[in-house]
Amino acid sequence: MQYFKTDKGTCTLTDGSLLIEQRWRTWIIRGIQYEKWWFILLFIGFGLMGIAIIGSGHFTVADLLKVSKLFGQLVLLILLLALPLVLFGMIKNPPTIRGSLSSERTIPIEVISGVTVKKVIFTHSIQIHYRDDGTTKTVPLTFLPHMDEERKRAVDIFRRNDIPLNIE
Repeated sequence: MQYFKTDKGTCTLTDGSLLIEQRWRTWIIRGIQYEKWWFILLFIGFGLMGIAIIGSGHFTVADLLKVSKLFGQLVLLILLLALPLVLFGMIKNPPTIRGSLSSERTIPIEVISGVTVKKVIFTHSIQIHYRDDGTTKTVPLTFLPHMDEERKRAVDIFRRNDIPLNIE
């Protein structure tokens, strides 16, 4: 079994087919693993935003709800503190979501016409081209900037299985 990780999931090459699994949860977790400082800045940003809003006294939830100023500030503080906790809880125990947020696709090796590896602004992208019902379709896979080893592993897997590569 040969596999490589992408920013949103895992690709596994077994028994003459390529299984592509993509999940929104994996995208968040990989973001935390490979881009920790962005998530730390996001968390600090929410805290500073809450302090600035409550400290200024110009914009509070109380103004929107026409309720006492203290109540509005407390509601706003609770919302700002709860948001990161809710997001963390969703990562640890995600709800089951199907459709556009998660997908699974199996492509037989014999219909893959080629793979293109491209360098985009800060990272790499792999496009898998395959034939389906007389047309050529493309599945784009991306990597986070610090996932260079996974990209190299993917290129090596395609080379070992004699899948045509086009590296740009």
